[in-house]
Parts: sequence; structure tokens; C-alpha cells
Amino acid sequence: MSKPLPDDTYRRHGRRWSFVAAAFWLAFAIAVVGLSVAGLASGLPGISVAEPRRFPGQIRPAEDPVSINLPAGIPLQAVLVSPGDEVAAGETLVTFDRVVIQARLAALTLDLTELTARRACLMRADVPEREKLGEEEAARLTLAKEECALILAEKAAEREQLDAAIDHLQERFTLLQRKLDLLTSQVFDSADTARRQARAKIALDLALQRNEIAGKLTTLENRKTDLDLSTRRAALRRAQELTAEISRLQEKLATLSYFKDAPRIAAPQAGRVTRVRSLAPGTELQEDAPLLQLRGTTSVGHLAYFTIDPHVAEQLETGTSVRLKMLGLRGRDALLSGTVAAIEATDREDELRALVQLDAASATRLDNPQEGLALVGQNTASSIEVALSPMPVVDVLRSVASSHLHEFQRLSFALSN
Repeated sequence: MSKPLPDDTYRRHGRRWSFVAAAFWLAFAIAVVGLSVAGLASGLPGISVAEPRRFPGQIRPAEDPVSINLPAGIPLQAVLVSPGDEVAAGETLVTFDRVVIQARLAALTLDLTELTARRACLMRADVPEREKLGEEEAARLTLAKEECALILAEKAAEREQLDAAIDHLQERFTLLQRKLDLLTSQVFDSADTARRQARAKIALDLALQRNEIAGKLTTLENRKTDLDLSTRRAALRRAQELTAEISRLQEKLATLSYFKDAPRIAAPQAGRVTRVRSLAPGTELQEDAPLLQLRGTTSVGHLAYFTIDPHVAEQLETGTSVRLKMLGLRGRDALLSGTVAAIEATDREDELRALVQLDAASATRLDNPQEGLALVGQNTASSIEVALSPMPVVDVLRSVASSHLHEFQRLSFALSN
């Protein structure tokens, strides 16, 4: 008699037959859908259905604009251009206040003289003498030298106090050592035991005093060494700080000297101004910052693209018409049109990029500074929506059937494993 199978075996086989039955009925349903599609395809060859599909996209100039910065520490006088202006190479875009620049140069020169003198004093070096010094410059130089000399004198006085204390203790140490040597030689000269014990006690007291003074001498010597090291370390640290400040001042002086001779910024190339930062005359920034953007006239139109899934790419062909709707705009201003130029891979396996070739009318609108400035200015890299053109109903039905077939294949693969 055969042994009955365990219950879990029946359950496992039951689940497998349930999956097989489900797969059979799903295949049957797909076959019916396929036959229906074939029948509709034969009866509706010329009917199309609109299938609007929208995707996130981007549109931007084909060439990145040139950013022109306002230099740090340079007082702005005027910006001579506005967004949309066409400029030639070498044309003045920004002017600076020459009078303020000259005053700033004089003040920074005084600061540089003072800092250089302070650093030289801390490093115990001679300050370079100059033949001609202005009254203010000479006063600043003298003040720096005297202030540094006062700091060094305070440290020197503290060191002299330590030296005096060390000398005093050294004298006491020498005197105690002499007494101790003399007393030690006399301890055994006397035959009187009591006298020898008294002398030995005195010698012990002198030895203890001598050792105490020796400890104090060591402490003072260490303090003097620490003072010398800390003074030197502080001087080097301050000299490094002064060197960094001097370097920054020299950079500022070089920039100011350059703009004193030519207080303006000229266009590095011919093009159109796309953005201007609003700053009041006299503005002076702490760091270099963008002031305006210039787009070259040699740039070729704009680039538009949108991302799609790989199965959607099967519905697209080169030349497929698309419409682009700029988000944030309404009506005619928001609509552009073009065709799919190419489909290319991206860094992600589940995503492709469709490149759009804008038609002549859309390209003209984007390049027109009056009509298209809202698109090519600050909103150049705006999000867009893309709607595909209407598709034949046969292609729509085939796309649906293909999607179901792909799902059936995935389920079959899962059942087989």
C-alpha cells in the first residue's frame, strides 16, 4: 500500500495548479484581445485617436551665458545696459567711481605700511626705509614701531624679573652649599657624641634648604624657558596673521590700481544681455558676485528635451510632432512646437531622453528680445510639458496588447522559477 503524501505537498501542488490556471485564462484573454485588435484594425484603418502624454522637460540656450562679476571692494557707479540690449565686444557695460577708488587706494596703502612695520618688529627685522613718506604714513609707521616695541619690552621686563629671582636663589644655593660642606667636614672632628649629633642635625637642615632652593631654581628656569617659547610662538602666530592680512591688502591694492586706470568693465564678446542684477550706485560687495549675464550672438538657438520610459520610446519616431507648454505662462506665450530630433540614453537604465528640434517660429520667438525675453532670461531653464501628437487607434490598441503581453511574460517567468 502506497504511503499518502504530506498535506504541504498537496497544498504546494494546489498552488502551482492555481497559478497555471490563472496563466491559462490570462493567455486566453490576451488572445481574445489580440483577435479583437486585429478585427478593429481591419475595420478602422484610417481612424486616429488623440493620446495626449505629458512629460517633464527642459528648455535652455544651446550655449551657456557668460557671467560678469562685480569685483569685491570696487564701488559701483552705474550699469549702462539692460536685459535684451545688444552689445559689441569691448563696449562698456559697467563703470566705477574713480574718486572713491583713489581714496580707497590711499587708505589701504597706509594700512599696508603699518602692517608691514608691525610684522618686521615682531620678527626682529628692520623695517624697509623709504625716501619719501607722507605725514600720515610716517605717523602710522612710528606708531606701529612703538606699539610693537612696548609689547616686546613688557615681555623683556617679565624675563628680567625671572632672571633676578634666579640669580638671588642661586646665591642662596651657593652659600648653603658652602656651609654644608664646612659643617660636614667638622662632624667627625669632635669626640663629643652630643656635639657630633648637633652638627649632623644642622647639616641635615642645611641640606633640606639647599634642595628646596634647587627645586625653586628648576621651576624658575622652566618658567623662563616657557616664557621665551610662548613669546616666540605668539610672535610667529601674529606674524603669520599679519602676512595673511598683508596678502589680502596687496590683492585689493592690485585690483583697485587696475580699475583706477580703467574704471569700467567691457563686454568680453558681442552678444545680448540676458540678466542684470539690480544694485544701487555706490554698492560695494565683500566678495565677487555675478552682476550681469551676456549671451553670445554665435549661439545656435535653444535646446529642448524631455525624459521618457523605454516602452514609450517605441511610440516615438524621429520627426514626430510635439508641442511644448512652458509652465508658469498662459495662452500663446506658453506654447512652442517642434519635432523629435533624436532619442538618446541617459545614466539611468529605465529612462531615455528625447531631443526636440524647435520649428522656425518657436526659435524666432525665443531669440526675439521683446517677445521671448521671458523665456531666454531668468526662466531659460524652465520646466516644460510635452504633449505627443494624436496616434492612429490601431497603434493605441497594439500598444495596450503589447503591454499586457509583456505582463504575461513576466508572470510566466515568475511561475517557472
